[in-house]
Amino acid sequence: MVTRDDLEQLVKNRGQEAVGAAVVKIPDEDVRPALMLMVMIYQKSDEINREIFRRDQKRIAELEDELEKARAELHRLEQEK
Repeated sequence: MVTRDDLEQLVKNRGQEAVGAAVVKIPDEDVRPALMLMVMIYQKSDEINREIFRRDQKRIAELEDELEKARAELHRLEQEK
């Protein structure tokens, strides 16, 4: 049976030929379970990436608000001179 560690080693291969050579070594009876595990890992990774993106977008919006307030304050101070 293919384990997560086996799949992690597979992912370390770079390039189509290297990946293809590594995939060929997976026994036929393990291909479906390996594919299922890879899909589950991909889905979790995608979920994590979406959450990071959401947090980053929220933080960017907060920083833009702070920047706008600082610009408005600077403009107000310049007008007082």
